[in-house]
Amino acid sequence: MNKLRKLCGFLLSIVMVVTLCIPASAAASSNITGGIDYVVYNQNGEIVEEGTIPPSNANYHWSGITLDNGWYTSFMPSNSSARGFYVTDGTKMKFSYTLNRSATMKYQFIKTNYNGTDDEYDWKSGTKTGKSATVYATADETKYYRVGITNASSDRVTLTSVNFTF
Repeated sequence: MNKLRKLCGFLLSIVMVVTLCIPASAAASSNITGGIDYVVYNQNGEIVEEGTIPPSNANYHWSGITLDNGWYTSFMPSNSSARGFYVTDGTKMKFSYTLNRSATMKYQFIKTNYNGTDDEYDWKSGTKTGKSATVYATADETKYYRVGITNASSDRVTLTSVNFTF
Protein backbone atom coordinates (compact mmCIF):
# COMPACT_ATOMS: atom_id res chain seq x y z
CA MET A 1 0.00 0.00 0.00
CA ASN A 2 2.84 2.38 0.88
CA LYS A 3 4.55 1.70 -2.48
CA LEU A 4 1.30 2.39 -4.34
CA ARG A 5 0.89 5.70 -2.52
CA LYS A 6 4.49 6.72 -3.48
CA LEU A 7 3.92 5.70 -7.10
CA CYS A 8 0.68 7.71 -7.30
CA GLY A 9 2.40 10.72 -5.75
CA PHE A 10 5.25 10.46 -8.23
CA LEU A 11 2.89 10.20 -11.23
CA LEU A 12 0.83 13.13 -9.96
CA SER A 13 4.04 15.22 -9.67
CA ILE A 14 4.96 14.46 -13.28
CA VAL A 15 1.47 15.39 -14.51
CA MET A 16 1.63 18.71 -12.62
CA VAL A 17 5.07 19.60 -14.01
CA VAL A 18 4.01 18.81 -17.58
CA THR A 19 0.76 20.74 -17.17
CA LEU A 20 2.57 23.82 -15.87
CA CYS A 21 5.15 23.76 -18.69
CA ILE A 22 2.69 23.60 -21.60
CA PRO A 23 1.06 27.04 -21.16
CA ALA A 24 4.47 28.70 -20.67
CA SER A 25 5.88 27.37 -23.94
CA ALA A 26 2.69 28.17 -25.84
CA ALA A 27 2.77 31.77 -24.61
CA ALA A 28 6.43 32.17 -25.57
CA SER A 29 5.91 30.96 -29.14
CA SER A 30 3.05 33.39 -29.79
CA ASN A 31 4.99 36.42 -28.53
CA ILE A 32 6.62 37.23 -31.90
CA THR A 33 7.73 40.83 -32.30
CA GLY A 34 8.90 42.61 -35.45
CA GLY A 35 12.11 41.76 -37.23
CA ILE A 36 14.62 44.01 -38.98
CA ASP A 37 13.89 45.67 -42.32
CA TYR A 38 16.50 45.78 -45.04
CA VAL A 39 16.95 47.45 -48.42
CA VAL A 40 19.36 46.12 -51.07
CA TYR A 41 20.92 48.52 -53.58
CA ASN A 42 22.86 47.54 -56.70
CA GLN A 43 26.17 49.16 -57.68
CA ASN A 44 24.21 52.04 -59.34
CA GLY A 45 22.33 52.85 -56.12
CA GLU A 46 19.02 51.46 -57.41
CA ILE A 47 16.80 49.52 -55.00
CA VAL A 48 16.65 45.87 -56.09
CA GLU A 49 15.05 44.26 -53.03
CA GLU A 50 13.32 45.16 -49.79
CA GLY A 51 12.34 42.79 -47.02
CA THR A 52 12.25 41.89 -43.36
CA ILE A 53 14.57 39.59 -41.46
CA PRO A 54 12.25 37.67 -39.12
CA PRO A 55 12.89 37.52 -35.38
CA SER A 56 14.77 34.45 -34.19
CA ASN A 57 11.59 32.95 -32.68
CA ALA A 58 9.63 33.17 -35.95
CA ASN A 59 7.91 30.03 -37.16
CA TYR A 60 9.11 30.30 -40.75
CA HIS A 61 12.40 30.06 -42.67
CA TRP A 62 14.32 33.09 -43.95
CA SER A 63 16.39 32.46 -47.10
CA GLY A 64 18.86 35.32 -46.59
CA ILE A 65 20.00 38.35 -48.55
CA THR A 66 22.03 37.78 -51.71
CA LEU A 67 24.47 40.52 -52.75
CA ASP A 68 26.31 40.64 -56.06
CA ASN A 69 29.72 42.33 -56.25
CA GLY A 70 29.36 45.98 -55.21
CA TRP A 71 25.80 45.60 -53.92
CA TYR A 72 24.94 47.18 -50.58
CA THR A 73 22.27 46.48 -47.95
CA SER A 74 21.15 48.69 -45.08
CA PHE A 75 19.26 47.59 -41.95
CA MET A 76 16.66 49.50 -39.91
CA PRO A 77 13.89 48.75 -37.38
CA SER A 78 10.72 47.11 -38.73
CA ASN A 79 7.39 48.87 -38.59
CA SER A 80 8.95 52.23 -37.82
CA SER A 81 9.32 55.49 -39.69
CA ALA A 82 12.74 55.92 -38.07
CA ARG A 83 15.69 55.45 -40.40
CA GLY A 84 17.80 53.85 -37.70
CA PHE A 85 17.93 52.32 -34.23
CA TYR A 86 17.65 54.83 -31.38
CA VAL A 87 20.84 54.44 -29.35
CA THR A 88 21.84 56.52 -26.33
CA ASP A 89 25.31 57.98 -25.74
CA GLY A 90 27.79 55.40 -24.43
CA THR A 91 25.79 52.35 -25.54
CA LYS A 92 27.86 49.53 -27.05
CA MET A 93 26.46 48.35 -30.38
CA LYS A 94 27.22 44.90 -31.82
CA PHE A 95 26.56 43.87 -35.42
CA SER A 96 27.31 40.32 -36.52
CA TYR A 97 26.58 38.35 -39.64
CA THR A 98 27.18 34.96 -41.22
CA LEU A 99 27.69 34.32 -44.94
CA ASN A 100 27.22 31.23 -47.10
CA ARG A 101 30.96 31.36 -47.94
CA SER A 102 34.08 33.30 -47.04
CA ALA A 103 34.05 36.80 -48.56
CA THR A 104 35.30 40.35 -48.10
CA MET A 105 32.61 42.70 -46.82
CA LYS A 106 32.74 46.44 -46.12
CA TYR A 107 30.65 47.57 -43.16
CA GLN A 108 29.54 50.99 -42.00
CA PHE A 109 27.69 52.41 -39.05
CA ILE A 110 25.63 55.36 -40.22
CA LYS A 111 24.56 58.11 -37.85
CA THR A 112 21.32 59.85 -38.78
CA ASN A 113 18.43 61.93 -37.52
CA TYR A 114 14.95 60.41 -37.04
CA ASN A 115 13.75 60.44 -40.66
CA GLY A 116 17.11 60.31 -42.43
CA THR A 117 16.51 63.47 -44.47
CA ASP A 118 19.60 65.33 -43.32
CA ASP A 119 22.56 65.04 -40.96
CA GLU A 120 23.25 61.51 -42.22
CA TYR A 121 26.83 60.35 -42.50
CA ASP A 122 29.17 57.37 -42.39
CA TRP A 123 30.26 57.37 -38.77
CA LYS A 124 32.44 54.26 -38.52
CA SER A 125 33.48 51.87 -41.27
CA GLY A 126 35.90 49.09 -42.12
CA THR A 127 36.43 45.81 -43.94
CA LYS A 128 36.10 42.22 -42.72
CA THR A 129 37.03 39.00 -44.52
CA GLY A 130 35.70 35.57 -43.59
CA LYS A 131 32.53 33.50 -43.41
CA SER A 132 31.32 35.47 -40.38
CA ALA A 133 32.20 38.67 -38.59
CA THR A 134 31.29 40.75 -35.55
CA VAL A 135 31.76 44.51 -35.36
CA TYR A 136 31.48 46.68 -32.25
CA ALA A 137 31.00 50.43 -31.89
CA THR A 138 30.11 52.63 -28.94
CA ALA A 139 27.67 55.48 -29.58
CA ASP A 140 29.34 58.83 -29.03
CA GLU A 141 26.02 60.68 -28.83
CA THR A 142 22.32 59.90 -28.49
CA LYS A 143 21.15 59.53 -32.07
CA TYR A 144 19.71 57.11 -34.61
CA TYR A 145 22.20 54.58 -36.01
CA ARG A 146 21.93 51.96 -38.70
CA VAL A 147 24.36 49.49 -40.22
CA GLY A 148 25.06 48.68 -43.83
CA ILE A 149 27.35 46.23 -45.61
CA THR A 150 28.69 45.99 -49.15
CA ASN A 151 29.90 42.89 -50.95
CA ALA A 152 33.55 43.71 -51.79
CA SER A 153 34.22 40.21 -53.18
CA SER A 154 34.24 39.36 -56.87
CA ASP A 155 31.39 36.82 -56.60
CA ARG A 156 27.86 36.76 -55.25
CA VAL A 157 27.47 36.12 -51.50
CA THR A 158 24.42 35.43 -49.31
CA LEU A 159 23.92 36.73 -45.77
CA THR A 160 22.44 33.75 -43.95
CA SER A 161 22.08 35.41 -40.53
CA VAL A 162 22.23 38.93 -39.15
CA ASN A 163 22.23 39.97 -35.49
CA PHE A 164 22.09 43.36 -33.80
CA THR A 165 22.62 44.04 -30.13
CA PHE A 166 22.26 47.57 -28.77
